[in-house]
Amino acid sequence: MLCAHGASCTSEDLLTLWKEAYIELCFYLPDYIACENVPAPGTGRQVLLSVTPTSFHVFWESVDYDFPPNDYAMLYVKEYGSTDSYTERKLYVSISPDYSVYDDHGQRLSAVLSLTYGLDGLSIPGKELEKVFRFLTQPNSGDPSAEYKPVSAKTINYLATALKAFIHIHYGADVAENLRKYLEDPTSEIRKDFADKEIKAPGGKALAGHLKDILIEVLPSIEKTDVESGSDNE
Repeated sequence: MLCAHGASCTSEDLLTLWKEAYIELCFYLPDYIACENVPAPGTGRQVLLSVTPTSFHVFWESVDYDFPPNDYAMLYVKEYGSTDSYTERKLYVSISPDYSVYDDHGQRLSAVLSLTYGLDGLSIPGKELEKVFRFLTQPNSGDPSAEYKPVSAKTINYLATALKAFIHIHYGADVAENLRKYLEDPTSEIRKDFADKEIKAPGGKALAGHLKDILIEVLPSIEKTDVESGSDNE
């Protein structure tokens, strides 16, 4: 999956991640097949059923290709995203009621069964793709099956405000408000400080873009006086 040219992922890689319980793969089925309490023809809703790789392989290894197969698959499944345990279910195929396996020795039934519950029928939900992406790009970040929790806009704004305030305190208001100009000037104080610490300076354009609309909260004069008085008394 990880190679000299970057990250790549094949269908075999996805099956390996599924087998090792890093991700879930699912069948996308009509609700009257996926849900035991919904009678045919259902409500038109499609349901994602997560399936265990072990039951998938056991079922397909048990299929007798010399005889017409059953019109169902025995698999351990649960509704994707639920906290329920996997349970064994008899999942039927959707096929015309007037069809008879004696017409073609079950060839059509075999094809529908394979398309519905075989490898071609497996789907990968978006959240599982996020796990695969993290596995490929951050292979040492821990368990890729853990749910991804993006950083909130509130947290990002808080960090940006704190950063701009620190720049203001150390380098002054003009640097804080015109950061790109100073970061791109090798003679500026902030660039010299990066060079002295042997740290690569961040890109001025990108950083300034993040901070340009951030407002630094200024203490009212009375509160500022109280703060300074308290400092003098220590």
